[in-house]
Amino acid sequence: MTTVLADRVEETSRTQHWLSILVILLFALGLRAWRLQAQSLSSDEIVEASVARLAPAEIVTYPDGFPPLYQLVLSGWTQLSPSPESGRWLSVFAGLATVYFIYRWARLQLGEHAALIAGGLAAISPLLVYFSQEARAYSLYVCLTSASLAFFFEALQTGGKRAWTAFVVASVLNLYTHYYAAPTTAILGLLFIGCRPAWPELRRGLAAFAAIGCLSFPVMLLLPGDIEYQAEGFVAKAPLLATLGHTAFAFFGGFSLGPSLSELHTWRMRDAVQAAAPWAAIFIPAAFWLMARGWLELRRRPFGVGVMVLVLASAPLIGLAGALADVGPKVRYWSWIVAPLLVWLAAGAARPAAGVNRFLTRLALAAIGLVNLIALANRYDHPRYANEDIRAVAEYLESSPDNKAPMFVVSDYMAPPVRYYLNGPNTLFNWLPYVDHGAETTSATPEPSTSSWTIHPRTEADVRGSLPLDDAAMVKWLDDLKSLAAPQGRFWLLYTRPFHGDPDGRILKYLQEKSWIKPDRDFPGVQLYRGQLTATE
Repeated sequence: MTTVLADRVEETSRTQHWLSILVILLFALGLRAWRLQAQSLSSDEIVEASVARLAPAEIVTYPDGFPPLYQLVLSGWTQLSPSPESGRWLSVFAGLATVYFIYRWARLQLGEHAALIAGGLAAISPLLVYFSQEARAYSLYVCLTSASLAFFFEALQTGGKRAWTAFVVASVLNLYTHYYAAPTTAILGLLFIGCRPAWPELRRGLAAFAAIGCLSFPVMLLLPGDIEYQAEGFVAKAPLLATLGHTAFAFFGGFSLGPSLSELHTWRMRDAVQAAAPWAAIFIPAAFWLMARGWLELRRRPFGVGVMVLVLASAPLIGLAGALADVGPKVRYWSWIVAPLLVWLAAGAARPAAGVNRFLTRLALAAIGLVNLIALANRYDHPRYANEDIRAVAEYLESSPDNKAPMFVVSDYMAPPVRYYLNGPNTLFNWLPYVDHGAETTSATPEPSTSSWTIHPRTEADVRGSLPLDDAAMVKWLDDLKSLAAPQGRFWLLYTRPFHGDPDGRILKYLQEKSWIKPDRDFPGVQLYRGQLTATE
């Protein structure tokens, strides 16, 4: 009788476990699928879609700063669903898997209660939702890193071959997705040695890390070209300390609280801090309370200190690696740290408490949840945090009587999405540098478009962005504009991301002083001007 009751209890517990994770995943799916296609494809998403339409050999060797796995997966997806917008669904699925792996990790480390909290926080994390709605490699990168972490800590606790094998697979795939998986794997190696395992566990762990090194060696051959590409990019490299602060803020607010990503390019640091301060005043005390409680809980758990080390030590170490490689620190490179952070917060939230401690813990958890939900609402509906709405610009221009006048684009790297939305899918790869456009492409190559829109960036720069605007470049650009706008003299100026293409406003100021342009309409992230040269010009 006792055995039967125990079996029923175990079966009920197992059923509740699967129902719980199912509910969390369905909730996460709803947040990620909600208004998935509401925003225009970004310039970076157009780059990903373009590279994915090359032949597999070209994808592998294309120097875009990334290993080739994501583009190869996207290429395969494109065979089934050719629309570039459909690539966002790959990120949705990777985002769901991230939620699962964070839940799984927390359940193994801390138990069912903490796992539900960690999974729920992962479901509503504005940073994770952002990546899950973007057709880029970062959702897969965070997913595979979360899987690698979950299996690593499982292997530490169980010593099982299955867990070590899963860790190797996830880590190798991650290294083929993003180069910054390498320092992350190195940090895990240091953690493993620091645990001072007995010889049987040490042997299996060393074999796992050796396998990762051997299996990932081929992708390291591509690293020099991709580092050169990133190091020569147009983006000014932010100071490490400022990027660390922005990263910590993004873990709670994503990119849709306080200053927007565009505003961060032009605002003074003091102004950005002031805009972020009201939100930070909410989540910093809440996070501090939960992390203090989580520290008490994790330090008594097997390998729990390793979770905290990953949160506190990874960003400075990875930032140092970026500085040595001269590619600069970027929030996205550190985005996976949100996974151990959520496990840490869940440890604090799930720690048994009574009285004032229980009240403060619930209040802290509610505060973080509220900040996350506000950030998500901003992401969905606030134009300030939206992608540049090139799709709306294209729809407006198609109805304009001057819909075939030349289009001049500032900044240069915004030309690909303009070409895509105005001239159709045939532009997805025919602008890429480093590619023989006469060569045969994949079967996903679209049919040519009959549209006659002519689109001119200031220079035919590569996907990294605009070239410097000196006096000679300014004169050449104006000569090109006059020549290309002839004989009618009409043209359009699409003015977007001026912090890269026209950082001092010289182009706009000159054209306005000459009365060559007048404002036509504003869109999120875009100013559209109608241009007309005088007869004497």
